[in-house]
Amino acid sequence: MALGRLHLLLLEDRPDDAELIIAQLKRDGFDITSELVNTAEAYERALETSPDVILADYHLPQFGAVPALKILKKRGTDVPFIIVSGSIGADAAAAAMRAGAHDYVLKDNLSRLAPAIERERRAWEERTAARTAKEDHLERLSTIFDSAIDAVVAMDQEGRIIDWNPQAEATFGWSRAEAVGRLLEETVIPGRYREAHRRGLAGFLATGKGPLLGRRVEIEALHRSGHEFPVELSIAVARSGGRYVFSSFLRDITERRRAEAALRASEERYRRIVETAFEGIWVIDAENRTTFVNPRMASMLGYTVDEVIGRSVLDFMDADAQAMFATNVSRRQAEPQAHHETRFRRKDGSELWTELEASPSRAEDGTYTGSLAMVTDVTQRRRAELALRESEERFRGLFYGVAAGQVLVAPDGRWLAVNPAFCQMVGYEESELLVNGWQDITHPADQDLAVAPLTDLIAGKIGYFHLEKRCVHKNGKALWVLLSVSSVVGEDGTVKYLVNQVQDITARKQAEHELKEQTSMYGALIKAQSDLDQIIILTDGTRPIYINEAFSRITGFSSDELMQKESLFDLVASGEYKGSAPNLLERLQGQKAKAFATTITTKNGRIIELEGTDMQFEAGGRDLVFTLARDMTERNEARRALEYQAQHDALTGLPNRTLIHAQLGAALDDGRTRNHAVALLMLDVDHFKEVNDTFGHDAGDVLLRQIGPRLGEVLPKGAVVARLGGDEFGIVLPETDEAGASAAAGRLLVALERPFEVHGQLLDIASSIGIAVYPRHGDTADSLLRCGDIALFVAKRSRGESVVYAPEYDRRGLSRLTLMAELRQGIAGGQLVLHYQPIISLRDRRITGVEALVRWNHPLRGMVPPMEFIPFAEKTRLIQPLTQWALGAALRQCRSWHAAGHTIPVAINISMRDLVDPGFPDLVATTLRETQAEPSWLRLEITEGIIMSEPERAIETLGRLRKLGVRLAVDDFGTGYSSLAYLHRLPVHEIKIDKSFVSRVAGATGGASIVRASVELGHSLRLETVAEGVEDARTLDLLAALGCDSAQGFYISRPMPAAGLLSWLAEWERTQDRAA
Repeated sequence: MALGRLHLLLLEDRPDDAELIIAQLKRDGFDITSELVNTAEAYERALETSPDVILADYHLPQFGAVPALKILKKRGTDVPFIIVSGSIGADAAAAAMRAGAHDYVLKDNLSRLAPAIERERRAWEERTAARTAKEDHLERLSTIFDSAIDAVVAMDQEGRIIDWNPQAEATFGWSRAEAVGRLLEETVIPGRYREAHRRGLAGFLATGKGPLLGRRVEIEALHRSGHEFPVELSIAVARSGGRYVFSSFLRDITERRRAEAALRASEERYRRIVETAFEGIWVIDAENRTTFVNPRMASMLGYTVDEVIGRSVLDFMDADAQAMFATNVSRRQAEPQAHHETRFRRKDGSELWTELEASPSRAEDGTYTGSLAMVTDVTQRRRAELALRESEERFRGLFYGVAAGQVLVAPDGRWLAVNPAFCQMVGYEESELLVNGWQDITHPADQDLAVAPLTDLIAGKIGYFHLEKRCVHKNGKALWVLLSVSSVVGEDGTVKYLVNQVQDITARKQAEHELKEQTSMYGALIKAQSDLDQIIILTDGTRPIYINEAFSRITGFSSDELMQKESLFDLVASGEYKGSAPNLLERLQGQKAKAFATTITTKNGRIIELEGTDMQFEAGGRDLVFTLARDMTERNEARRALEYQAQHDALTGLPNRTLIHAQLGAALDDGRTRNHAVALLMLDVDHFKEVNDTFGHDAGDVLLRQIGPRLGEVLPKGAVVARLGGDEFGIVLPETDEAGASAAAGRLLVALERPFEVHGQLLDIASSIGIAVYPRHGDTADSLLRCGDIALFVAKRSRGESVVYAPEYDRRGLSRLTLMAELRQGIAGGQLVLHYQPIISLRDRRITGVEALVRWNHPLRGMVPPMEFIPFAEKTRLIQPLTQWALGAALRQCRSWHAAGHTIPVAINISMRDLVDPGFPDLVATTLRETQAEPSWLRLEITEGIIMSEPERAIETLGRLRKLGVRLAVDDFGTGYSSLAYLHRLPVHEIKIDKSFVSRVAGATGGASIVRASVELGHSLRLETVAEGVEDARTLDLLAALGCDSAQGFYISRPMPAAGLLSWLAEWERTQDRAA
């Protein structure tokens, strides 16, 4: 593949080596031109030819790579510089990289040279683009400065002018050449302000604060001719080269001041005219705020002028007048309004009726800016008109204006009048009702209800009567009414007409019916809650007045026994009740509801744990407390077991790495507080692999279980022993210095030399110990664990010894750098492959997806296990290109399976670096787009430990990934208990239960409880659950019985290359079909 033209500058004293390099690059696809030099003089001349890349041998007889780098640095030249040498030590390579070399390649590995050149050329192009962008930015700033319409003056912290734009030249009369270098105060500041200027500058330099910073002020400035003129001034300050630079922006406001003075004179003339007018004048702005009233207008309202200015015109109107004003807004703003009446409210609350004429005001662009009104007081005239109208309508209002239905009925049954409320109630028009009577709209079943009382009323035996009956609405539906009937008797003693008041009570009747139904429903609900063991208690003060069957069943007391107790607090477990107010209302402390957790003692002495809520409510004029609770004993026991399991090693029962990390941190905090040392011992059992290989893994487990107690025999009180994994143990020794730690290590080595009995045989083992001590070797738990690991690595070279950490032991890290360099080549060179482990549904045993696991097929080392390169890659930036490669490879494989008719989602583990990288969601989106894969095909797995290292950033990144449509899972669930507090906030779809719990489902006591608790927790949060590490059929069946959704493990299938998955899938489906 052609890689383009390349002009090389070769710093080499051996022409044959130079030819080899050029030949290699040509084979790699470059079109090469080159220049060979071996002296400083020739090198400097060759730099003038602008080479694309410099390749330099490290050692030359008269010259070398490091002097060449110094020349580049002195010239300020940026050219990719790569050392190509036959041999170069690690220290020399590191020194060359610090001197400016971009990479180094050994001559016996020239295949690395072309990728290195391409990488550095891309980096050089990016740096060049950045410099160009910066220069363009400075050019734009200069253009803005020169074309600004304001005068811009820059001053240094000595008060001298350092820059002066063209507008400053026009404003102040000084050219830039004349102004730059002069004191600012002598150039533009009038004499009376100069002392204040000097004090302000000195004050800012002393305190960092100034009275004019961040403000716009108007002040007098000095022209070169000597005359003063007004300017608007703002000042900004910045630091440059460790010194302050002040930028002043000034605008000449002479013309604006003149215009303002003319406007004030005009306004004064206008004010004298309007203040003497007989009519009121009222001016409002576009927001209806009063901007002007004359004294006459203020007097009409009963206010002073100052009391009216600034207030909304609506403040002087009642609600009706405000509504009328609002309905007229568009017309009022569009055109002048002729004489019309408007009602206002005076200061004393009385009405002010006015007749006004208004016209709108507009800006130059036609925008409405307010209105001006001429106002005449017509209150007296209006009152006379209203009194007459009220007299005429009083009776009509009594009949037609009430909300209740009204019907006037003649003694013979004819309807004389009906009001609108009644018409609306029964759905008829007035004209329809007046030709009918009560019998025409009464429900057939209620026709005779009013006959008897109506006869008595007409006969004068009673003065009124009330009756509930059903009427028929015009739409055919029945409605219930309350009918109140009274008579109006004339002077002759006969009934002139009957007044019928009608109230619609349909809703009340419906509510009564629903209440009866709800009473039955609540009874059924309380019984159902009791059947589900939900506790319900009703308390009045200290006395229970209702206890459901569930509480009796759980406590073993009968309902009568419980009701006879003075207080249910008598059941609270001994020692927990410490005088808390037995009155639950007092315990609520004014809150409507309050959650609680407590323990109580049952009749047979068993302690159970309750969680619930007390809620206050009122019934029958009494304040009662409703308690809803449930028995949490079994769930809490499972949770505590899960907590213990997350912090302890399952095999030995010792603290695990998570717990010892926390305890080491606590010991360090105590050491800092009390100023004493803390020691950490890292112990590894030598030749433990031979024990497993010779006697079996079960024998190895028996041996590991004996080591903790053996170590505890010789350790001081307060020491902490933990199993970190495999055959590695950690010991924390508080208040122990280096000498004490070495002595303790000696005792441990001797103790482990005594034989161990395993399956009837005596085994001799040895151990190696690494020692790290606070504060000499580190002041954090992580730093001490790292130093302890390094010391243990050194100790294992000799075996059977203890070694105290020393800084020079860190040099072994160079081998890791070599491994990482090879891994970088492996990613680019196609040495990585993915194997896939199937995940199946436990409901129908069908495949739901696969987990992608990376493998490194090293050309010399063979298949490198993931644990030898993944942890190192996670500590460097290599994990990101590794993740990027895995994403692309997995999604391309998904696309291939989909094309073959199989939709198989793939799960990929992501690292801490991926999770905190803000660009990671964008990388995922880009990869999905480039591979044409659906987001639902991709599942990303994150371990609990990674999430809890930075939970808030993790939640943010996971939220962005979820929005892409990608499924998310918490891996190794249960090994990081602290994340349970965050689990409900995590935007994930599933949790993967760690294999350490799954492996004990069929055997260990409590194993099934822990998995059940994890499944229930996941389902309560609407998350699917996946079990990892399924090794046998019994475990698979038990997981299905516990409600787990999916599973994976060696029993189902080992990880396999992509080529074998479809054939495995076909055989698996045939097997499941036969089993069905």
